[in-house]
Amino acid sequence: MGRPRKPKRQTVANSGRPECPEHMSDAARDEWDRVCGELEEAGILGRLDRALLAAYCEAWEEFVELSVRVRKEGATVETDKGNIVQNPTLGAKNSAAERLIRIAANFGMSPAARAKLEAVEKSGDELGDFVKPRLVKRG
Repeated sequence: MGRPRKPKRQTVANSGRPECPEHMSDAARDEWDRVCGELEEAGILGRLDRALLAAYCEAWEEFVELSVRVRKEGATVETDKGNIVQNPTLGAKNSAAERLIRIAANFGMSPAARAKLEAVEKSGDELGDFVKPRLVKRG
């Protein structure tokens, strides 16, 4: 029967850096700038990616803030009755990390996700790149 064909990656028709949402904090904006640069260089960023990228950057900000709190408060806390339990902040941090990893996979931001992606090699001719993309296997 054989292996199924790997789907060919299309060129990003709406390529270009999306505008950073105004509501994002400085930390989220810093991550936006860092990630946009990397994704543009890889040829996989499009203007339609704005909402997904914003969600990623906000998850990053939340993860960082919660990580700092867990470091200060510790992984466990004592209840009013004297029981030692997991710090609820640790659960929130883990939830933010899961969201971050899930969204990041959509952009190829892990070794496993990158192995599934193919980058588009751009020739500098916008019309030519749109009509006949040159696919280059990554990794």
